[in-house]
Parts: sequence; structure tokens; C-alpha cells
Amino acid sequence: MHTPPATLQRVLFVDDEPAILTGLGRMLRPLRHEIQSEFVGSGAEALQRLTAEAFDIVVADIRMPGMDGAALLEAVQRTHPHMIRIVLSGHADVSAALRAVPVAHQFLAKPCDATMLRDVIMRASGLRNLLEDRALQTLVAGMRDVPVRPKTYTDLSKLLADPAATSRDISKLMSRDIALSAKLLKIVNSAFFGLPRRVTSIESAINYLGTSMLRSVILATAVVSTLGPRATKLGYDLELNETHGLLCGNLATQFFSDKNAREDAFAAGLLQNMGELLLVAEGSEDAVRAITYAKTHGMPLYDAEVELGVVSHAYVGAYLLGAWGLPYSIVEAVAHHHDPTRVPHEKLDIVDAVYVSGLMADHYLLQRPNSLELAGAYLEKFPDEGRLSKLTKTAEHWLNSPQERS
Repeated sequence: MHTPPATLQRVLFVDDEPAILTGLGRMLRPLRHEIQSEFVGSGAEALQRLTAEAFDIVVADIRMPGMDGAALLEAVQRTHPHMIRIVLSGHADVSAALRAVPVAHQFLAKPCDATMLRDVIMRASGLRNLLEDRALQTLVAGMRDVPVRPKTYTDLSKLLADPAATSRDISKLMSRDIALSAKLLKIVNSAFFGLPRRVTSIESAINYLGTSMLRSVILATAVVSTLGPRATKLGYDLELNETHGLLCGNLATQFFSDKNAREDAFAAGLLQNMGELLLVAEGSEDAVRAITYAKTHGMPLYDAEVELGVVSHAYVGAYLLGAWGLPYSIVEAVAHHHDPTRVPHEKLDIVDAVYVSGLMADHYLLQRPNSLELAGAYLEKFPDEGRLSKLTKTAEHWLNSPQERS
């Protein structure tokens, strides 16, 4: 796969075990032209080094005496907010690693090889550079009404951090928002979940969806309610956009068996066109020009944006989600959901799943020529006989279900 040119990254590794640091140094030596590594043995020492020197990334072990990895990354977030923060944890560190979820961009499992470590570092730095692009920041800064992170999302995050919180507490919180409650019930009753009977209670819907998918639905619903009326007045097909996101998100989950990967794939698929909605609602001249150009020439919006040299709606959406603090894996997949080859990776990834699922959604909902063939050709890079056929059956079953038309 195509790998963008690498730039030298200064990385500070923090681990209280000297043998681990020695091993990391030996493993990373062949990559010294891409990754300049420094090593310290404690959180306190790390903060001292960060005060004295400039680093791009900090990689911290989660379990350390005194200041553990979560506490260190929380301090780094306060003092160096633009620094990429990565957690290195073993299977036994799950409970400790959960504390780092709000402050870590990425998680790496021990043991990891040099290729995996390099890919995580270079992908994280690449995404950060994209989101810090001056043209992108100028465009978003000039918008009249960029949505803030929904209060319900923030309230849910606080509630989930409380060990005493129950599903009933969560359902009470969700029930305050009528539009959100209706959206939750519609999604959980869709053919993708294949439930034997219709779900009518918010608590049951939340139990089926899970809290990660719930967060994604909150974000999507909030943005649509804020920007939807304005975009609709400008001729934007809001219902088609929502259907496209749901189909793409649900198809993307079919690529993975791992629960976390499935949830991130759903979120990225559901939220992938957030930037397009934002640009249309804003009445951006570049967006209008690109949309018109795409329709006139019968091409995807992303291709029109590239030909016209304007900022991609995918990058705008990723910027918004990044500002809201969503995980890098979701932000990255949204940013590159039209061109996954810009992300250095070898194995099937969330960005691949969202790209293929988006093409399939284009085929079924936009009748876009060649999109299904493009999806099939791309999947040849990740051999799995019958995958395209399974995805096709899933999409057709969902779209032909009476529940989807209700």
C-alpha cells in the first residue's frame, strides 16, 4: 500500500522497567531516520524532560510506581495539549488502562513489534498534521455556527465514569431528548439487529446498542438537529444522508469480530459525512461549487474537491470530531474514508472497512456507477472469499426490510 513520506518524530518512551526500554531502543534503531527515541524510567522524569525539550509524542506504560501512565498523560494533556499521547499496556492492565481513555489518543498492547509501533506513531502524527493544516483551520474558524460537542454526550461520559451508574440511569438521561430517543428506537429496531420483537423502551434499546454506539448516535442526532433545517432549505437531502450513514456504519461493523473495532467502525461510518452537512449548512462557496461540479460531471464529491483544489468535506468532518475528542481511530477513518491508501497500514483496518462500506452505500442509495466494482477490487487486497457477497446480502436485507421504511 502507498505510504506517505515520513517526517522525523521525536518520541519519549516512559516505562519503569529498564529491560523494556532497552528492548524498545534495540527494536527502534533501524527506524532512527523516522523516529528519534528518548527513554525515561518514571512519570516524574518524563515531565521534567518534556519541560526541557520538545517532543512530538509520548508513549507511556500504564502501570508504574508513583505516577502511573494515566496520571502522566493527564498531566501532559494539560501542559502540552498538542502532543500525541499513547498508552502501552498488557492484557492484565485493562482496568488501569480504562482510566487513560479520556486522555490517550491511541492504545498499544504489549508486546508489539517495530512495524506496529512505527505505523501507530506515523499514523497519529499524520492525522495531527492534517488537522493542524492552516487552510482547514481557517475554513472552520470562519464558519458562523460550528456545532459544539452535545451536552448529552458530555453528560453521558460523566455518567459512564461513575461505577454506580446503571442502565436505568442512562435511559433516564437519554429520555430527556425526544428526537434522540426516537432515533435510538429506529436504529435498534432495524433489520441489522434482527431482534425477534420490536423494542419499545429506551433502556432496552441502550442495552442492545451498547454505550459506544450510543455515543455515536448522540453525536449524529445532535448535528442533524442543529444543521439539518438550514441544510434542507439549501436543497440537501437530509434523509438520504442519514440512511447512507446508517448503512455504511452497519456494513463497516461486519468486517470485524472484535467489539471495540466494530464500535469504532460503526461510529466512523455513521459520522463520515458530517463535514459535508456542515459545509452545506454553512453555505460555503467552495462546497456549493464542488457539489455542483460533482453532479455535472457525475463523480463523487471527494473527487470534485480534489479537482477543484478545495478543502475536503472529509477533513472538515474529521476536524470537528477531533475537536470533540473522539478517538483517533474514528477521526482517521472519517478523514480518509475516500482514500484509505493515505494511511500507512498492511492489515485490514477500520479505514478500509469504512471506505468499502461507503462505496456499497453509494451503489445502493446513489446508483453510482462502478462503486460496487471498486469495492470488490479494493477487497482483493485483503483476501476473504465471499466477503463482498456477504456484505451485499446484508445491505439488501436491510434496505428491503419494511422496518427501514417506517
